[in-house]
Parts: sequence; structure tokens; C-alpha cells
Amino acid sequence: MLAVLLASTLSSIAGFAFSAICGVMLLQLMADPVQAVQIMMVCGIAIQSLSVVLLRRDIDWRTVPVPVASGIPGLPFGLWLLLHLGLTGAREAIGGLLTAYAVYALLRRPLTVRRGGPSADCAPASPAGLPAVWRASPVRQ
Repeated sequence: MLAVLLASTLSSIAGFAFSAICGVMLLQLMADPVQAVQIMMVCGIAIQSLSVVLLRRDIDWRTVPVPVASGIPGLPFGLWLLLHLGLTGAREAIGGLLTAYAVYALLRRPLTVRRGGPSADCAPASPAGLPAVWRASPVRQ
């Protein structure tokens, strides 16, 4: 459970990616991938629920449906990856994506959003459907 504590600490600092960080660690440490996914689901729901409760007064609830709906197109691709990669492939794909994003985040120039709106809300949410499918589904070997 030290892996869950470390993942929750890192995701609290970053503000996202609990399941990705925790999944990479738990799938290395646990023999049963279904149990690892169940632990990630329960802990991820708990962390997000706490965040929503603490930030409920600051959330503009009228804008929530746009990024949620924009994550839906990524779900079919995430399901396909889940069914075709298996445990080893999923573990390597998530580790590779996290590593690539970390290098990108360290080397890129800071991004400035000059104008907000629905398209600015959708851009980061669309790829979120991919790990959501992997996280919420039992991983097969």
C-alpha cells in the first residue's frame, strides 16, 4: 500500500494522473491485475470525491459537461488497446506515455491560453478517455 500512498502524494502535487502512476506501480507489485485495478478504482474515486467536495464552491458547474463529453471519443480507442495489448503491453504503454509526457513537460515552453471557451476545455479532456477505460476495466493477460 506504500505504492498507493506514493501515487496519491504525487498526483496531489501534480493535480492529476493518480491511476496512471498507481497503475504502473501496482501492476509491477501485484500478481492479480484485476485486484490492482479494483484498488485503483476505489482509491481514484475517493481522491476525486474529496477534491470535488473541497472545491465545490469554486467549480463552475455549468462548464463541467463540456470536458466530460469530450472524453467520450477516446473510449473506443482505449477499449481497443485494452483488448489487444494485454497486461504487459498496457503496462509498457502507460509507462512509455508517462515518460514521454514527463520529458515533453520538462522541455516545452510554458503554454499561455489567451482565450478560453469550450474548445479550450475539450482539448485536455479528449485523451482522458484512454486511461479511463484501462483503469475501469479488468486487465487481461
